Amino acid sequence: MRSSLTRIGLLAGLAGLGACSPAAPERPRDLLLITVDTLRPDFLGPYGYPRELAPVIDALGEQGVTFLNHHATVPQTAPSHASLFTGRFAREHGLRENGMVLPAEVPTLPEVLDDAGYFTAAVIGFEVLDSRFGFERGFDLFDDAIEREERSPKANARAGNRQRTYQRTADEVIDLALAVLGGADPDEPVMLWVHLFDPHDPRRAPEQSGLPRQAGLELLRKKAEPGELYRAREIAQDMLAYEDEIAFTFKHVGRLVEAWDAARGSDSVVAFTADHGEGLGEHDLMGHGLYLYQEQLLVPFVLRASGQLTGGTQVAAATSAVDVANTLLELVGLDPGDAGLEGESLVALGRGTAGSSAVAIAAERPLYDEDDFTRSAARAQLLELKAGREGGSRGKQVAMLVDDRWKLIWSEDLDPELYDLQADPAEAVNVAAKEPEALDRCLAAMADWLDAATPSPAGSTVGDQEVRDMLEALGY
Repeated sequence: MRSSLTRIGLLAGLAGLGACSPAAPERPRDLLLITVDTLRPDFLGPYGYPRELAPVIDALGEQGVTFLNHHATVPQTAPSHASLFTGRFAREHGLRENGMVLPAEVPTLPEVLDDAGYFTAAVIGFEVLDSRFGFERGFDLFDDAIEREERSPKANARAGNRQRTYQRTADEVIDLALAVLGGADPDEPVMLWVHLFDPHDPRRAPEQSGLPRQAGLELLRKKAEPGELYRAREIAQDMLAYEDEIAFTFKHVGRLVEAWDAARGSDSVVAFTADHGEGLGEHDLMGHGLYLYQEQLLVPFVLRASGQLTGGTQVAAATSAVDVANTLLELVGLDPGDAGLEGESLVALGRGTAGSSAVAIAAERPLYDEDDFTRSAARAQLLELKAGREGGSRGKQVAMLVDDRWKLIWSEDLDPELYDLQADPAEAVNVAAKEPEALDRCLAAMADWLDAATPSPAGSTVGDQEVRDMLEALGY
């Protein structure tokens, strides 16, 4: 139900923007939010990737602001999206891992926009974000009707085939989103969220990228970081399949952005980000969810808001997904202070009118037990190799804190890991013993962050067999 109270807050917020901001719109701006699963920024043009996989994102980066050092809060899909929509860390919003339900008392961005008079719609590409888990709240239209393919028991025993029944591909998702867009009232503000799952393992794109394969393999072999579990050629082959998925995804995202601009105008707000990254051999891991290294936490974040943000701007300061919701509220013309969401707005940072935040960026990893770690042969082998080594991001209550240079990975039962990201962006050398002053500063900041967070009771778990089968098929 839509509230007139929020409309009053909207008008007050617009009046309070003042002369330093662009002229207030007659009504709040339209918002297109695109989230892509398992997408690392270093495979995209605005982040320096030399092969053109996503021209639509290259264009958005030229038209808007690219955040170069943006972090997810959890390397899992559902809790990360919950942080995106609430401005809260997982310990605060209660949805701590996939399969849990976002508590009803936690306000979300779609609810705020719905109360402000928006037509709110979503098209979801992956079942872990469907209405069973609380993500439909605030949406007038929430399309999560993923039709599973019927498979034989033998086929269902293969994780790859099982997983594909829990998603729909980018072409399907974008076709549905275009239908929603075409039916929207042109006189009513619109918020459309589109989620795409394709880059997630197993990587079987419906078509190849069309880029030279051999040149790609040569580039990716150089990019690969082989270890004890994976060879450079094996990693490069997976990266090439990853390229195919990314190119296929953004081919269809391009259709959406073109139609969106035609229907809603180029002065609308377009935001693009991801829920988490992906280990591609770094730290001997292919996948995500187990560690808090940068390959799993760094995500792209590109904002286009014509007349409000200068095209081609790049922000190097460390930023967090908890600040996305209030950033979008400010850009569409709402007052973030009236919304009840947590997190800060990054608009001033995007405009170059604010310096790097003194507050370090934090992230968490779900609390795993030994059974969780040994669900697959690859993870069991990884654990055996890591046993007895210093660090490794295992342990209880693992959390990460990073500023523009130093990164701390902390747990209750292991020695801390400290990395100098300027000198060692690959996080290969733990300098905790060599940098006691930096370690003490980071530990103090971690303690402050833990003390400042107001833990929320964990959301309930959807415990039916269907959900357990889905999570197991996905490797969670």
